[in-house]
Amino acid sequence: KDLAACKAPPPKEKQGAMGAIKNFFTGGSKRRDQSHACPAVLVKDSSVQDEEDVLYIHHLPTFNETLGAQACEQLLSFLTAPNLRIVLLLTFFASHDRIHCLEEEKLQAVVNAALFEPGPWRPTNEVAIPEVVPAEERDHLETPAGLLFDELCRSPVPVLKACHQLLNIAQEKCTGRYTGASAEVILFTIRLVCRVNRYLHHLVDALKAEESGEPFNEARGLQKYHLAVGVSRKLLKKHMKILDETLTGPCFIRLDEWVKQAEEARTVTAACKVHAHLALLFQNYGTTEFLEAEKDPERKSPTATVLSAQVYIATYHSWGEATLGVSEIEISDVFEKLRRPLYHALLADENTRNEALEAAKNSAAGSKSNKCKWAPSVAIPGAFLDSAMNTITEDAMEPLDGENYLQWL
Repeated sequence: KDLAACKAPPPKEKQGAMGAIKNFFTGGSKRRDQSHACPAVLVKDSSVQDEEDVLYIHHLPTFNETLGAQACEQLLSFLTAPNLRIVLLLTFFASHDRIHCLEEEKLQAVVNAALFEPGPWRPTNEVAIPEVVPAEERDHLETPAGLLFDELCRSPVPVLKACHQLLNIAQEKCTGRYTGASAEVILFTIRLVCRVNRYLHHLVDALKAEESGEPFNEARGLQKYHLAVGVSRKLLKKHMKILDETLTGPCFIRLDEWVKQAEEARTVTAACKVHAHLALLFQNYGTTEFLEAEKDPERKSPTATVLSAQVYIATYHSWGEATLGVSEIEISDVFEKLRRPLYHALLADENTRNEALEAAKNSAAGSKSNKCKWAPSVAIPGAFLDSAMNTITEDAMEPLDGENYLQWL
């Protein structure tokens, strides 16, 4: 009788592929919690949802003994507030006492996830203001373009100041060598700030295009959003200039010294890693910036630096192995983005062309060789050849009647 009174559970509704995709992005899938910025994942306890839950965690993670219990509790509390965590985390690590903790890869993953995961998304800029606190729903915390863009639009100064401070403190810990714990911390802070700086450049370019009426391919969800929150392009440019000068100044000098040490020591893996970070420093450069930088006689050519990095990595890096510190997709995207500005910079100035292509040639060869005078190829668009060999005409590139590929070569 008791069994007969029990109701069977309702049958599970079948879910199609589109339903699974919808649940993944809207929060209906358990996969949404597999983020390194989720405190429940870090402590392996799904019940940890807010700051109060953090207080009752019996076994706090130590991240390989890099953080004490109090600091770890503070870190997990920050992560329970996604819309505040970016500036809180950057400020947390931007101190002489904690900067060394960023050597730990698990903490690097936490910081990367907190900054660059977009978070819950909303399709429009219109949002209903909650009538009670705490709000019953969290829809008002969703963003149309991701948490980092939202932070840069609404409150950019604390984030950008913390990034600058992070770079400066990391540089102070340098021992002068490209190996060791301090080197890993410096490389991480450089690539972290380079990524934030790319977001910043995109936002500034979008604001400039909006003011001038020029067409610009903005990130999805960013259209009109920056205007709705009233972000100042002048303010963003001020801090963007500070970051650019720090990255292409002291950071560039440091990495340039390291890459020489690594190449002289024949540590190819380390040299490839430093070359990749050198390329990141100039990822926001256009043709104008490359040519302006070449006018400074006391500064090493950024054109030569980027070309050398690309050639060295293409020659010596074992693709498919995660040894660059930067994902291979990201570094390939940087080289593709810089291809056109570099090409026009090489066409515009002969001295720049000769210096940059000589550096790239020596980088591939691993030693210096006789200097060449480089010129754009007559027959192959986009290629540069030694002037003494640049005698092949465009007509000569066409195969003769009956000539096979090997004969043409």
